[in-house]
Amino acid sequence: VLGSADRGDDERLVNQTLQKNWVDLNENDGGGNTGIGVVDGVPYVFQYRRIYKLRPTGDVTTPYLPKRIKGTIGAVFYRTIAEGEDQTGQTALYFLSHRGPYRIVQVDGAHQVQYLGRDNEVTWRSVNLAATATVAHSVFYPDLHQWWVWIATGSSNSPDVKMVFDVQKGFPDEHGQIRGGWYKHDGNSAAARSSCLMSNTLGATMSRDLKPHIGRVTGSAIWKLDTADLDDAGTDFQAYVKSRPILASGELGRKIGLQEPYVLATVLTGVTLTLTSDRDFGAETRTHTATLTADEAGQTRVFKKFEGGEVGEADVIQVQIGDGAAQEGAWTIDALIVPKSGQEPA
Repeated sequence: VLGSADRGDDERLVNQTLQKNWVDLNENDGGGNTGIGVVDGVPYVFQYRRIYKLRPTGDVTTPYLPKRIKGTIGAVFYRTIAEGEDQTGQTALYFLSHRGPYRIVQVDGAHQVQYLGRDNEVTWRSVNLAATATVAHSVFYPDLHQWWVWIATGSSNSPDVKMVFDVQKGFPDEHGQIRGGWYKHDGNSAAARSSCLMSNTLGATMSRDLKPHIGRVTGSAIWKLDTADLDDAGTDFQAYVKSRPILASGELGRKIGLQEPYVLATVLTGVTLTLTSDRDFGAETRTHTATLTADEAGQTRVFKKFEGGEVGEADVIQVQIGDGAAQEGAWTIDALIVPKSGQEPA
Protein backbone atom coordinates (compact mmCIF):
# COMPACT_ATOMS: atom_id res chain seq x y z
CA VAL A 1 0.00 0.00 0.00
CA LEU A 2 1.28 3.46 -0.93
CA GLY A 3 0.14 6.45 1.09
CA SER A 4 -1.85 6.63 4.31
CA ALA A 5 -5.02 5.04 2.91
CA ASP A 6 -5.40 1.99 0.71
CA ARG A 7 -8.75 2.88 -0.89
CA GLY A 8 -8.45 4.36 -4.36
CA ASP A 9 -4.80 3.38 -4.78
CA ASP A 10 -4.08 1.53 -8.04
CA GLU A 11 -1.08 -0.04 -6.36
CA ARG A 12 -2.97 -1.53 -3.44
CA LEU A 13 -2.82 -5.26 -2.76
CA VAL A 14 -6.13 -7.02 -2.31
CA ASN A 15 -6.24 -9.16 0.82
CA GLN A 16 -9.82 -10.20 1.40
CA THR A 17 -11.56 -13.39 2.38
CA LEU A 18 -12.58 -14.20 -1.20
CA GLN A 19 -9.64 -12.69 -3.07
CA LYS A 20 -5.95 -12.68 -2.18
CA ASN A 21 -3.22 -11.53 -4.53
CA TRP A 22 -0.75 -14.11 -3.35
CA VAL A 23 -0.30 -17.88 -3.48
CA ASP A 24 0.72 -19.89 -0.42
CA LEU A 25 3.49 -22.34 -1.37
CA ASN A 26 4.36 -23.49 2.16
CA GLU A 27 7.89 -22.14 1.95
CA ASN A 28 8.90 -23.60 5.32
CA ASP A 29 8.80 -27.14 3.91
CA GLY A 30 10.81 -26.54 0.72
CA GLY A 31 13.77 -24.65 2.12
CA GLY A 32 12.48 -21.17 1.25
CA ASN A 33 11.63 -19.57 -2.08
CA THR A 34 14.69 -19.10 -4.28
CA GLY A 35 13.32 -17.85 -7.64
CA ILE A 36 10.68 -17.82 -10.34
CA GLY A 37 10.75 -18.48 -14.09
CA VAL A 38 8.31 -18.79 -16.99
CA VAL A 39 8.01 -21.49 -19.67
CA ASP A 40 5.52 -20.89 -22.50
CA GLY A 41 3.63 -18.38 -20.35
CA VAL A 42 3.38 -20.73 -17.35
CA PRO A 43 5.08 -19.54 -14.13
CA TYR A 44 7.30 -21.93 -12.16
CA VAL A 45 8.26 -21.11 -8.59
CA PHE A 46 11.45 -22.59 -7.15
CA GLN A 47 12.34 -23.40 -3.61
CA TYR A 48 15.61 -24.93 -2.50
CA ARG A 49 14.18 -28.46 -2.75
CA ARG A 50 10.82 -28.02 -4.46
CA ILE A 51 9.35 -26.80 -7.74
CA TYR A 52 5.76 -25.57 -8.12
CA LYS A 53 3.89 -25.03 -11.35
CA LEU A 54 1.28 -22.26 -11.18
CA ARG A 55 -1.61 -23.39 -13.36
CA PRO A 56 -3.74 -20.55 -14.81
CA THR A 57 -7.43 -20.94 -13.94
CA GLY A 58 -9.05 -18.02 -15.78
CA ASP A 59 -10.72 -17.05 -12.50
CA VAL A 60 -10.02 -13.49 -11.33
CA THR A 61 -10.44 -14.37 -7.67
CA THR A 62 -8.12 -17.39 -7.90
CA PRO A 63 -5.98 -16.85 -11.01
CA TYR A 64 -3.44 -19.61 -10.25
CA LEU A 65 -3.49 -23.00 -8.58
CA PRO A 66 -0.11 -24.33 -7.41
CA LYS A 67 0.91 -27.89 -8.30
CA ARG A 68 4.08 -29.37 -6.85
CA ILE A 69 6.00 -31.12 -9.64
CA LYS A 70 9.23 -31.85 -7.76
CA GLY A 71 9.72 -32.47 -4.05
CA THR A 72 13.42 -33.30 -4.01
CA ILE A 73 15.11 -30.59 -6.10
CA GLY A 74 14.75 -26.87 -6.72
CA ALA A 75 17.05 -23.95 -7.48
CA VAL A 76 19.93 -23.05 -5.19
CA PHE A 77 19.80 -19.37 -6.17
CA TYR A 78 17.56 -17.21 -8.34
CA ARG A 79 20.56 -16.09 -10.39
CA THR A 80 21.07 -19.64 -11.64
CA ILE A 81 17.64 -19.63 -13.35
CA ALA A 82 17.90 -18.69 -17.04
CA GLU A 83 15.36 -18.80 -19.86
CA GLY A 84 16.77 -20.26 -23.07
CA GLU A 85 15.96 -22.95 -25.63
CA ASP A 86 16.56 -26.64 -26.23
CA GLN A 87 18.11 -28.38 -29.26
CA THR A 88 14.84 -27.97 -31.23
CA GLY A 89 14.48 -24.26 -30.48
CA GLN A 90 11.67 -24.66 -27.95
CA THR A 91 11.64 -22.48 -24.84
CA ALA A 92 13.51 -24.08 -21.94
CA LEU A 93 14.06 -22.93 -18.37
CA TYR A 94 17.51 -23.84 -17.04
CA PHE A 95 18.41 -23.91 -13.34
CA LEU A 96 21.01 -25.30 -10.96
CA SER A 97 19.86 -27.48 -8.07
CA HIS A 98 21.87 -28.77 -5.11
CA ARG A 99 22.21 -32.01 -7.11
CA GLY A 100 23.28 -30.43 -10.40
CA PRO A 101 21.82 -28.80 -13.55
CA TYR A 102 18.27 -29.31 -14.82
CA ARG A 103 15.87 -27.73 -17.30
CA ILE A 104 12.11 -27.56 -17.82
CA VAL A 105 11.05 -28.01 -21.45
CA GLN A 106 7.98 -29.09 -23.37
CA VAL A 107 8.04 -32.72 -24.55
CA ASP A 108 5.07 -34.20 -26.46
CA GLY A 109 2.81 -31.34 -25.39
CA ALA A 110 3.68 -31.50 -21.67
CA HIS A 111 6.36 -29.80 -19.62
CA GLN A 112 9.11 -32.12 -18.40
CA VAL A 113 12.00 -31.70 -15.95
CA GLN A 114 15.21 -33.04 -17.52
CA TYR A 115 18.50 -33.78 -15.80
CA LEU A 116 21.62 -32.44 -17.57
CA GLY A 117 24.50 -33.40 -15.31
CA ARG A 118 24.96 -37.16 -15.72
CA ASP A 119 28.24 -36.83 -17.67
CA ASN A 120 30.03 -34.67 -15.08
CA GLU A 121 28.55 -35.49 -11.68
CA VAL A 122 31.99 -35.32 -10.03
CA THR A 123 32.08 -31.59 -10.83
CA TRP A 124 28.55 -30.94 -9.57
CA ARG A 125 29.25 -32.79 -6.33
CA SER A 126 32.20 -30.45 -5.78
CA VAL A 127 29.99 -27.32 -5.68
CA ASN A 128 30.40 -25.46 -2.38
CA LEU A 129 26.75 -24.97 -1.40
CA ALA A 130 27.92 -23.11 1.71
CA ALA A 131 29.90 -20.47 -0.22
CA THR A 132 29.67 -17.20 1.68
CA ALA A 133 29.95 -14.84 -1.34
CA THR A 134 28.24 -16.48 -4.34
CA VAL A 135 27.45 -20.17 -4.80
CA ALA A 136 26.55 -19.94 -8.50
CA HIS A 137 25.02 -17.82 -11.24
CA SER A 138 24.27 -18.32 -14.90
CA VAL A 139 23.34 -16.72 -18.21
CA PHE A 140 21.92 -18.16 -21.42
CA TYR A 141 23.82 -16.94 -24.49
CA PRO A 142 21.45 -17.28 -27.48
CA ASP A 143 24.02 -16.44 -30.19
CA LEU A 144 26.01 -19.59 -29.37
CA HIS A 145 23.05 -21.71 -28.18
CA GLN A 146 24.82 -22.10 -24.84
CA TRP A 147 24.04 -21.96 -21.12
CA TRP A 148 26.97 -20.67 -19.04
CA VAL A 149 27.06 -21.61 -15.34
CA TRP A 150 29.63 -20.27 -12.89
CA ILE A 151 30.07 -22.40 -9.75
CA ALA A 152 32.10 -22.19 -6.54
CA THR A 153 33.89 -25.51 -6.02
CA GLY A 154 35.75 -27.10 -3.12
CA SER A 155 36.36 -24.54 -0.39
CA SER A 156 36.03 -21.50 -2.69
CA ASN A 157 33.50 -18.89 -1.52
CA SER A 158 33.11 -17.48 -5.03
CA PRO A 159 32.77 -19.14 -8.46
CA ASP A 160 36.05 -20.49 -9.81
CA VAL A 161 34.77 -22.83 -12.56
CA LYS A 162 32.54 -22.10 -15.55
CA MET A 163 30.50 -24.95 -17.01
CA VAL A 164 29.19 -24.41 -20.55
CA PHE A 165 26.31 -26.44 -22.00
CA ASP A 166 25.83 -26.39 -25.80
CA VAL A 167 22.15 -27.19 -26.38
CA GLN A 168 22.89 -28.31 -29.96
CA LYS A 169 25.19 -31.08 -28.69
CA GLY A 170 23.14 -32.46 -25.79
CA PHE A 171 20.42 -35.05 -26.50
CA PRO A 172 18.15 -37.23 -24.33
CA ASP A 173 18.99 -40.88 -23.80
CA GLU A 174 16.49 -43.71 -23.34
CA HIS A 175 15.90 -42.58 -19.75
CA GLY A 176 15.20 -38.94 -20.67
CA GLN A 177 18.52 -37.66 -19.25
CA ILE A 178 20.43 -35.22 -21.45
CA ARG A 179 23.88 -36.54 -22.37
CA GLY A 180 26.79 -34.66 -23.92
CA GLY A 181 27.25 -31.00 -24.74
CA TRP A 182 29.30 -29.89 -21.71
CA TYR A 183 32.60 -28.00 -21.62
CA LYS A 184 34.54 -27.01 -18.51
CA HIS A 185 36.40 -23.68 -18.33
CA ASP A 186 38.81 -22.40 -15.71
CA GLY A 187 41.08 -19.37 -15.52
CA ASN A 188 40.23 -15.67 -15.33
CA SER A 189 36.86 -15.79 -17.09
CA ALA A 190 35.66 -18.50 -14.69
CA ALA A 191 36.34 -16.41 -11.57
CA ALA A 192 33.22 -14.24 -11.67
CA ARG A 193 30.62 -13.32 -9.04
CA SER A 194 28.02 -11.98 -11.46
CA SER A 195 26.99 -12.24 -15.11
CA CYS A 196 24.48 -10.76 -17.54
CA LEU A 197 23.84 -10.11 -21.23
CA MET A 198 24.55 -6.51 -22.22
CA SER A 199 25.03 -4.54 -25.44
CA ASN A 200 28.20 -5.39 -27.34
CA THR A 201 28.85 -1.67 -27.91
CA LEU A 202 28.25 0.55 -24.89
CA GLY A 203 27.61 4.26 -25.25
CA ALA A 204 24.95 6.88 -25.83
CA THR A 205 23.55 4.57 -28.51
CA MET A 206 23.61 0.95 -27.43
CA SER A 207 24.10 -1.78 -30.00
CA ARG A 208 21.34 -4.35 -30.39
CA ASP A 209 23.66 -7.38 -30.34
CA LEU A 210 24.37 -8.73 -26.87
CA LYS A 211 27.48 -10.20 -25.26
CA PRO A 212 27.97 -11.83 -21.84
CA HIS A 213 29.49 -9.47 -19.28
CA ILE A 214 30.93 -10.53 -15.92
CA GLY A 215 31.92 -8.95 -12.64
CA ARG A 216 35.09 -10.76 -11.59
CA VAL A 217 35.92 -11.97 -8.11
CA THR A 218 38.97 -9.68 -7.93
CA GLY A 219 39.70 -6.27 -9.40
CA SER A 220 37.36 -3.45 -10.30
CA ALA A 221 36.87 -4.03 -14.05
CA ILE A 222 33.82 -5.45 -15.82
CA TRP A 223 34.80 -7.93 -18.52
CA LYS A 224 33.05 -8.54 -21.84
CA LEU A 225 33.31 -12.14 -23.07
CA ASP A 226 33.22 -13.78 -26.51
CA THR A 227 35.24 -11.04 -28.20
CA ALA A 228 37.87 -11.04 -30.96
CA ASP A 229 40.65 -10.21 -28.47
CA LEU A 230 43.62 -12.59 -28.31
CA ASP A 231 44.38 -12.00 -24.61
CA ASP A 232 42.72 -11.41 -21.24
CA ALA A 233 42.89 -7.67 -20.60
CA GLY A 234 46.42 -7.56 -22.06
CA THR A 235 47.66 -10.87 -20.61
CA ASP A 236 48.29 -13.81 -22.95
CA PHE A 237 46.70 -17.10 -21.92
CA GLN A 238 47.08 -20.74 -22.81
CA ALA A 239 44.07 -22.11 -24.69
CA TYR A 240 43.50 -25.81 -25.22
CA VAL A 241 40.84 -28.49 -25.52
CA LYS A 242 41.10 -31.61 -23.35
CA SER A 243 39.00 -34.71 -23.86
CA ARG A 244 37.59 -36.85 -21.09
CA PRO A 245 39.36 -40.18 -20.44
CA ILE A 246 38.13 -42.52 -23.18
CA LEU A 247 38.03 -46.28 -22.75
CA ALA A 248 39.93 -47.38 -25.85
CA SER A 249 39.97 -51.15 -25.34
CA GLY A 250 38.58 -53.32 -28.10
CA GLU A 251 37.82 -56.98 -27.54
CA LEU A 252 38.25 -58.43 -24.06
CA GLY A 253 41.96 -58.85 -23.32
CA ARG A 254 43.04 -56.85 -26.39
CA LYS A 255 44.59 -53.42 -26.01
CA ILE A 256 44.44 -50.61 -28.56
CA GLY A 257 47.23 -48.83 -30.38
CA LEU A 258 46.80 -45.22 -31.54
CA GLN A 259 48.49 -44.17 -34.76
CA GLU A 260 49.87 -40.71 -35.57
CA PRO A 261 47.08 -38.12 -35.14
CA TYR A 262 46.09 -35.57 -37.80
CA VAL A 263 44.57 -32.14 -37.31
CA LEU A 264 42.46 -30.08 -39.74
CA ALA A 265 42.63 -26.41 -38.80
CA THR A 266 42.64 -22.86 -40.13
CA VAL A 267 45.91 -21.48 -41.47
CA LEU A 268 47.72 -19.35 -38.91
CA THR A 269 51.29 -18.41 -39.84
CA GLY A 270 53.87 -19.02 -37.13
CA VAL A 271 51.45 -20.60 -34.66
CA THR A 272 52.15 -24.10 -33.33
CA LEU A 273 49.62 -26.53 -31.87
CA THR A 274 50.73 -28.95 -29.16
CA LEU A 275 49.19 -32.40 -28.77
CA THR A 276 49.58 -34.23 -25.47
CA SER A 277 48.46 -37.86 -25.21
CA ASP A 278 47.95 -39.47 -21.79
CA ARG A 279 47.85 -43.28 -21.72
CA ASP A 280 46.23 -45.10 -18.80
CA PHE A 281 46.01 -42.13 -16.40
CA GLY A 282 49.64 -41.03 -16.51
CA ALA A 283 51.33 -44.36 -17.24
CA GLU A 284 52.76 -42.66 -20.34
CA THR A 285 52.49 -39.02 -21.47
CA ARG A 286 53.79 -37.89 -24.86
CA THR A 287 53.87 -34.40 -26.42
CA HIS A 288 54.13 -33.53 -30.12
CA THR A 289 53.67 -30.37 -32.18
CA ALA A 290 52.42 -29.27 -35.60
CA THR A 291 52.62 -25.82 -37.20
CA LEU A 292 49.58 -24.15 -38.74
CA THR A 293 51.63 -22.31 -41.37
CA ALA A 294 50.31 -22.91 -44.91
CA ASP A 295 52.16 -25.39 -47.09
CA GLU A 296 51.39 -23.45 -50.26
CA ALA A 297 49.97 -20.09 -51.29
CA GLY A 298 46.20 -19.62 -51.12
CA GLN A 299 45.52 -22.24 -48.49
CA THR A 300 42.88 -21.42 -45.87
CA ARG A 301 43.01 -24.82 -44.13
CA VAL A 302 45.93 -27.12 -43.32
CA PHE A 303 45.93 -30.87 -42.73
CA LYS A 304 48.92 -31.67 -40.53
CA LYS A 305 50.26 -34.82 -38.90
CA PHE A 306 51.71 -34.96 -35.40
CA GLU A 307 54.89 -36.82 -36.29
CA GLY A 308 55.78 -39.60 -33.87
CA GLY A 309 52.50 -39.28 -31.99
CA GLU A 310 51.72 -42.98 -31.82
CA VAL A 311 50.58 -44.58 -28.57
CA GLY A 312 50.68 -48.32 -27.91
CA GLU A 313 49.18 -50.76 -25.40
CA ALA A 314 46.39 -48.40 -24.32
CA ASP A 315 43.33 -49.19 -22.20
CA VAL A 316 42.34 -45.57 -21.53
CA ILE A 317 43.45 -42.53 -23.52
CA GLN A 318 43.05 -38.79 -22.93
CA VAL A 319 44.09 -36.18 -25.49
CA GLN A 320 44.81 -32.46 -25.11
CA ILE A 321 45.36 -30.15 -28.09
CA GLY A 322 46.03 -26.42 -28.23
CA ASP A 323 48.65 -23.97 -27.00
CA GLY A 324 51.77 -25.48 -25.45
CA ALA A 325 52.14 -22.27 -23.42
CA ALA A 326 50.48 -18.85 -23.20
CA GLN A 327 50.50 -17.23 -26.65
CA GLU A 328 48.43 -15.12 -29.04
CA GLY A 329 46.73 -16.86 -31.93
CA ALA A 330 43.03 -17.41 -32.59
CA TRP A 331 43.34 -20.94 -33.94
CA THR A 332 40.29 -22.91 -35.02
CA ILE A 333 40.30 -26.70 -35.14
CA ASP A 334 37.85 -28.36 -37.51
CA ALA A 335 38.78 -31.94 -36.66
CA LEU A 336 41.29 -34.04 -34.72
CA ILE A 337 41.68 -37.52 -36.19
CA VAL A 338 43.32 -40.25 -34.08
CA PRO A 339 43.35 -43.56 -36.02
CA LYS A 340 43.39 -46.69 -33.89
CA SER A 341 44.61 -50.21 -34.53
CA GLY A 342 44.03 -53.47 -32.67
CA GLN A 343 46.94 -55.18 -30.99
CA GLU A 344 47.62 -58.75 -29.99
CA PRO A 345 45.93 -59.99 -26.82
CA ALA A 346 48.03 -59.69 -23.66
